[in-house]
Amino acid sequence: MSKTLKYSIEEQFNEEARKLIEYFTKNKINSIVEGFSFIKSIKENFIIFDLSESSLSQTQKLYLKEKKHFKNLIKIIKKDLFLIYFNNFIEITLNDIEKIQQNNIFNFKIIEQTKFEVIVDNIIKNEENFSGSCVFELSYIWNQFFKNNQQQDYSKFIKKVKKSIENKRILILKNNWIIRFEMYNELENIAKSLKKISQQTNIKLPIGYDLLSKFDYEKKNAIELINNNNISIIYGNAGTGKSKIIEIYTAILNENEFDNFAILTPTGRSARNLKAKIQNEYGIVPYFIKTIHSFLGVYDNLNRNIRYNYEMLKQINIVIIDEFSMVNIHLLNKLFQDLENLKKIIFVGDSKQLPAIGPGDLLNDFINFDKFASFELTNNYRLTIENNLTQIIKNVIQNKIPYDNNIIFTNQMVKDVGNLYLQKIQEYNQDNVIIIGPTWKGAKGLDVLNNYIQSKLTQNNKIVYESKFINNNINMRPRFFIGDKVMIIKNLANGLCNGDIGYIKDFINNKIYVKFVDEKNEYAFEANEFASLFKLSYATSVHKYQGSEEECVIFVNSSEPYYKMRDKNLVYTAITRAKKELIVYEDVDYEHEKLWYWIYKNKTNRITLMSQFLNKFFDK
Repeated sequence: MSKTLKYSIEEQFNEEARKLIEYFTKNKINSIVEGFSFIKSIKENFIIFDLSESSLSQTQKLYLKEKKHFKNLIKIIKKDLFLIYFNNFIEITLNDIEKIQQNNIFNFKIIEQTKFEVIVDNIIKNEENFSGSCVFELSYIWNQFFKNNQQQDYSKFIKKVKKSIENKRILILKNNWIIRFEMYNELENIAKSLKKISQQTNIKLPIGYDLLSKFDYEKKNAIELINNNNISIIYGNAGTGKSKIIEIYTAILNENEFDNFAILTPTGRSARNLKAKIQNEYGIVPYFIKTIHSFLGVYDNLNRNIRYNYEMLKQINIVIIDEFSMVNIHLLNKLFQDLENLKKIIFVGDSKQLPAIGPGDLLNDFINFDKFASFELTNNYRLTIENNLTQIIKNVIQNKIPYDNNIIFTNQMVKDVGNLYLQKIQEYNQDNVIIIGPTWKGAKGLDVLNNYIQSKLTQNNKIVYESKFINNNINMRPRFFIGDKVMIIKNLANGLCNGDIGYIKDFINNKIYVKFVDEKNEYAFEANEFASLFKLSYATSVHKYQGSEEECVIFVNSSEPYYKMRDKNLVYTAITRAKKELIVYEDVDYEHEKLWYWIYKNKTNRITLMSQFLNKFFDK
């Protein structure tokens, strides 16, 4: 596509956006535009998407669809303002609606029952994302409702709960446990889909002797289990060869010229790492490895498919999901909704790592379900070498307190960690060193560390962006300079994924150019959108770096202020990101044994109900 044509499409698109804004101004409801962030959403999904001739008609169709949905939302607002929360197209939060309500000089209709349902749904969703559970005690939700809304009449609360059940917003289960109706349906759909897969004729492929002869009995048994079952789970600690199993099975599929399969991962970096391993080991160009989001054509809102790839999805018969512990219920449900002809699925992961962000503990639920074939890899070649890294990993696996000589104690965490980082990037280069920690907040948090390292590395370079807003963690406006190491924090329609890391290379015509690790080309981003898309990434959170590995990892195990947030899964995930060298920092003024006592004690169980749904369908 010519640049002229591309820009003319963008201009036409912007003109339509301007017309929408004018429409709202004339009708005195421009506050809704701000609440929806509609125009921003459009730009995210299209302006930075490199259009081609083949995608032009698809893009036009999707734009018209967006415009139609937007107009429909206006009709909904006039009837019942809070009803827009339950639309499945544009993601609208309770906070967005409250902003619109505050500016309500146009007498939008507000139905109290709908408002109640939105508030309760929002409370439960927040709890799902915070705790990972899917179901909650009704009394707990009442307490949260009372705290946020000062509603003291329990009888009125229960009356509205009953009406919410009639409206199919929530369900009350035995012993007064509450679940969102939508969540109930997602759990049910996952169980139904797995039952359907289990009933398919098994795709059993012939395996050449040469392919398996050089591997140990564990890997041979794992491959046999995959080949003989429609649903299989391969799990094991870091270093037990989970990726190798995927490589071998990919080679078997390739040898049998079986093309209708996909290998999916939750993160872009893990997808690229797996691609490199398969290409280097077997010479196969692995075009079939994608992130789950890009494979489905969805980004931050799972209800919006940006690309029309349904025909391709219909052809997929086998799926392998790597790093499965990171996959939540919403994402797996979406995958099963879109894969109509799935006959075999392989889940691969480490059950000791952090569970997914959001509801669910699917890997452990599936491992513990006795009707699924599962295999634990135990031969750990990484731990055969005795060094600081392997000693700490062994300690954590066995719930032992690491020896003092494996830890660096400091009373100036930010300065010491930052200076060590500057030293290690000379030894390994910047691509191969990362600082990870549990939280961005606090005086020893990741934001402060990033700011310190930036002041030493790039602050004298050309500035490309300064935020309008103060970051309270660093008590200043975040700034970005040429050379800064940054991480993208959203999934984008151009294929870039949440967690991808790159470096700021240039600033031209109000656009910031970023070169991502393992990508050939630079990507351009509008300066005024940059802060909403990126964070500094000299230091990052354990959650953000799950699924990635690095030569050298510096783990900030600071005791304050959020040590009670820490648990064994988080620490295990952090230390197993290191391939060669691990350096762990702790506060000198905090009791070492007390900190590790908290780490091993602080275990939160997720109540998911997944096993109950599996039993319901597999016992039929």
